[in-house]
Amino acid sequence: MKDLGDCFSSLAALLGAAGAVLASITALVREIRKSKESKVPLSGTPKVSLIRTPAFGIGILLVLLSVVFFAVGLGTRALSPINVRLTKAAWDKFNSGRYTEAITIAGECIDTFEGQALQEQREFTASGSPTPPVGPVSNDEYNEITSRGVLNDVATCYFIKGRALEELNRISEAKEAYMGAQQFPDARTWDPAIPGFWSPAQTASSRLATLP
Repeated sequence: MKDLGDCFSSLAALLGAAGAVLASITALVREIRKSKESKVPLSGTPKVSLIRTPAFGIGILLVLLSVVFFAVGLGTRALSPINVRLTKAAWDKFNSGRYTEAITIAGECIDTFEGQALQEQREFTASGSPTPPVGPVSNDEYNEITSRGVLNDVATCYFIKGRALEELNRISEAKEAYMGAQQFPDARTWDPAIPGFWSPAQTASSRLATLP
């Protein structure tokens, strides 16, 4: 099951932005109609141009701001693939101590993308490319590693799932999750605290060695 809370929140934000656009346009149209329906002023009385009124200027500004916010919201969604959002959400739940939710969200990422991740791992192994580095990397290395986003995220979610299961003392299930991470020796997880990459497979192996 997807993290419905996050999905609904994002959808609500986009709908709110769209609503703001429509509301601003509606208000602007209403002002224009009022101007057209108003009585013609007496001869010799200067007409006030609608374009020069504060209401018109504010209406235009609101429309422009609403369009910008709506476009930014759409762009943010487009730049965040589902696997990225699920992995981030799983980390957030784990770091806040909500382990059951972390397990559920990590499991959703695994269930949805494991087949693709396994294919990426097979292709990487068959290519004969060197094992990706861990720790700090160059910009080119960073871009190369992050281009394998699905591979990285599935392995990371297996690791998150294992750690969350450990916290709940579900040791046998944690072991299975760590063994799942071991399927992806060339996956890497970015840690901004280093800043650099670490290997979910290697770290999972280390955790397995400490479990009874």
